[in-house]
Amino acid sequence: MRKILFIFASLPVLAWSLVVEDDIPPMLQECYNEQTYSNSLDVQTNCLQKYLFHLFGNSTQQTLLDKNALDWIDSLGRSLHNRLKRQASYNRYNTYNRYNRYNRYQRPIPSVDRRRVRKEIRTLTDQERQVFFDAINALKNDRSASPNQYDVLALMHQTGALASAHRGPNFPSWHRYYLLIFEEACIRKRSRFVLPYWDSSIDYRMSDPSESVLWTEIFLGNGRGVVYTGPFAMWKTPANNTYLRRDIPGANSSLVNPDTIVNVFRKRYNREILTPTAATDEDNLENHHDGVHRWVGGQDGHMGGLETSPQDPVFFLHHCYIDYIWEVFRERQQRLGINTEEDYPETTNENHHPNRMMDNLSPPRTNKWGYSNQFTERNGIYRYAPAPTCANRCGGAYNGYLFCNRRTGHCEPRTKRQFIDMGGFRNIDSPYINDQPMVASAANTQAAQGGRFRPSSESRLSSSNPAPSILRHFETHIVDPRTRTTRKKRSIATFDTDNVAIQSSYHPNVLATIPVKIINTHHLSGNNQNSFENVNFVQQISTFNVSYETVGFSYNGNHTGHIIIDEKTQTAESTVMIAFKKPMLGVTTAHVRVYDSYGGICKSECFEPGFKFYKECSGVLKITTDLPLMFNDLSGHIQDSQRPYMIFKCYN
Repeated sequence: MRKILFIFASLPVLAWSLVVEDDIPPMLQECYNEQTYSNSLDVQTNCLQKYLFHLFGNSTQQTLLDKNALDWIDSLGRSLHNRLKRQASYNRYNTYNRYNRYNRYQRPIPSVDRRRVRKEIRTLTDQERQVFFDAINALKNDRSASPNQYDVLALMHQTGALASAHRGPNFPSWHRYYLLIFEEACIRKRSRFVLPYWDSSIDYRMSDPSESVLWTEIFLGNGRGVVYTGPFAMWKTPANNTYLRRDIPGANSSLVNPDTIVNVFRKRYNREILTPTAATDEDNLENHHDGVHRWVGGQDGHMGGLETSPQDPVFFLHHCYIDYIWEVFRERQQRLGINTEEDYPETTNENHHPNRMMDNLSPPRTNKWGYSNQFTERNGIYRYAPAPTCANRCGGAYNGYLFCNRRTGHCEPRTKRQFIDMGGFRNIDSPYINDQPMVASAANTQAAQGGRFRPSSESRLSSSNPAPSILRHFETHIVDPRTRTTRKKRSIATFDTDNVAIQSSYHPNVLATIPVKIINTHHLSGNNQNSFENVNFVQQISTFNVSYETVGFSYNGNHTGHIIIDEKTQTAESTVMIAFKKPMLGVTTAHVRVYDSYGGICKSECFEPGFKFYKECSGVLKITTDLPLMFNDLSGHIQDSQRPYMIFKCYN
């Protein structure tokens, strides 16, 4: 154990403390040792979550499901498989065995297409949309499985699924099975339920997508802060018991760009559109998917975190659209004569091995099983209605939610103001529309009488209630320039609720800080440096994040932040302040780690005061009330004369 000793006599001091390196807890180290790729960010995160659950139980973000919940999930999977068998049997019987006895030529009767039709949410009738909302709220209110049936489904997207359902060829497969189980649960609540999709490429064409009518109470509720309007208003989530929250538009994010998603449709094989073998970020389907998560969730919203994203129903609409894109890609493969069921990319990642059983989904099926055609072929269980275009009259969108922009030749959503001005609310019977009209100005009073939703902006709820504690955000590889931030470092000086992801029982006055230095060395790929055709691509995707996090071992809480690195900068140095609970009269133990957007873990080094150099260390710190004095100024100011206690070296 090595001590890190510094005296800052001339600096303001709010606490007495000694910082020393501590050993990695044996249980956590054992988890690392059991993994093949122990230096993987996914492995480290999963092991940390298991250890935190051991320490704090259900008060941590990871929630383990009880036997009733697991049995319920298993029953959903078995119902799904029985539905597949019945559907296949029904169609085979009609197509091959059932003949019209009065038909002299004995022609088979054409089979009836009994597949459910998934449509864009703005093309649903008001009645279809209400069935969708009612089914989801029925799951949320059903506590026969703990904490409730909706949250049980949301929590399936944690633990092992973080590593095996993302950043690899199992990404579309696992989520297809996940959507089917979710849809099966909703059908039990409302038999006419069909999962819709949200085509975010339509919203991308708007000058300000956050003003879409989608983010009003007649659809998904307000898009910023605590969700206090619409069908999911004031939902409590299992993420530290916080209210459902969004952060539209998230910094350095993107909706699906209709001009770049075409790169996916130009490819022939799954290895060309999936991680890690896709040639460019714009070819990678999962990268397009990640940008939407960050656009909706931002830094503090549930959709922005891998563990928390399904706690917002927008998750299932978004993933249904990603599944739609994948299905369009697979249909093109079939026209080209490619066997879609066998086109599972080769991988060295054991979590994505084709014959490995999927995590958290039951009954268990192999990763490759999701590539089967049985779900969407004619004797399957669902198909997709084409995405809205001017050619199909915007999918027959009801009440003017979408319109054909004749100037651009593309369908676009109505804005909130446009919908008010056209009196669109007069014909809508929705239990979620407020009684009081929204009046923007005296001139628009008359026009506003038909539109009665509240402004979708930050409410006092957002400032008085904590944001969820997000351990890991979705990566951002594709950035809409309209969301790009010019901030090089996220300020944590105020230590308000939004910036410090620490349990609400801890007031900022009980927090302490120490400085750490992050040194990032970035190597541009040869393609990006030398290929003329990639110049525009490099200019567009010019930044990535390096995140830093302090996870409490002696207290239940964590602090997160990130810095933004320019990809064209080979070496960048930043000094940031990390926060932890003050030791007071006891001892504080916390784990500090830094990682980049590519999933790389940065190497930690601690200062050796006796030798005056930095040496590799565990990243676990123990802070005591012993002498000498340590700098703990909560103002967050970093002074030039202050030596960082730790250095993290990142290579990407």
